[in-house]
Amino acid sequence: MNIKKAIAWLFTGYFIFILLLLILIIVNSSSDILDSHTPLPDMSQYEQVDEKKAAFFSLLRPLVQKTNAQILQDRQKLKSIQNTYKKKTRLSSREHRQLAQLRSKYEVDASLPLEEQLSLLDLRIHIVPESLTLAQAAIESAWGNSRFAKEANNLFGQWCFSEGCGLVPRKRPKGAIHEVQKFESLEEAVDGYMNNINTHQAYRPLRLARKKLLEKNMDLSGTELANYLGKYSERGEHYIEEVKIMIKRNDLEPIDSEGGPK
Repeated sequence: MNIKKAIAWLFTGYFIFILLLLILIIVNSSSDILDSHTPLPDMSQYEQVDEKKAAFFSLLRPLVQKTNAQILQDRQKLKSIQNTYKKKTRLSSREHRQLAQLRSKYEVDASLPLEEQLSLLDLRIHIVPESLTLAQAAIESAWGNSRFAKEANNLFGQWCFSEGCGLVPRKRPKGAIHEVQKFESLEEAVDGYMNNINTHQAYRPLRLARKKLLEKNMDLSGTELANYLGKYSERGEHYIEEVKIMIKRNDLEPIDSEGGPK
């Protein structure tokens, strides 16, 4: 091999090495981004109540907005599938895959007739008002100070029912098997809460009320939808009132000139 060829091979090898190094850096960076999540700060650091509240809402708002944005993307996919079905044309393979993903995420039985599947998904796939989400998070997590918030990222008091799925409540009744679900991140907790509201049978009345508001071109009011949270807590009507008060006292949704939610 002459000198020119040796130099050419040397530069080629150097170029390949640099290229592989850049690919490795990009892959690792992407992995870090995917694995990143918002940590729950020590809320006891805030001595002033107003400061603590502002910090809590500022932490959660972008997470709530992110999850709602994803739900709206899912709804766009559903609407496209519905339009295809209304035209009495066959769903494409891509639409079938999307439908399968939506069924899985929003817990709809694949054995149901297609029209019924689409109807259920239409009822389930929509946003949960930011005001309602923030109010419930503040109540259920004691402004991020509860044991379950600190140790399990559980801001909404959600239960699970398989051994080891979460934390065992210290005052769990004898014979009970529920645990307070553990989440890997606050993002996952928000996703889980909204999925619970959108899929659990206990909140079907809330979803129906939401559908009626949308059909009337009215804004989704957390105060209004709070009326359908009686089964969220053993406190029933008292819990509903607590959520409404939380929304009002913290100005979590706009109020019109007549005193009602816009």
